[in-house]
Amino acid sequence: NGTVSSIKPQQVTYIIPGIEGFDHSEISDFIKKTESLL
Repeated sequence: NGTVSSIKPQQVTYIIPGIEGFDHSEISDFIKKTESLL
């Protein structure tokens, strides 16, 4: 019904506390970097 491997911005912010001012382009770029490490 949905892509389980997809990461929501809220989850990224929760996983990495202390990061403020995270815009969507930074989140998507971060997700790409994270997925390459997994």
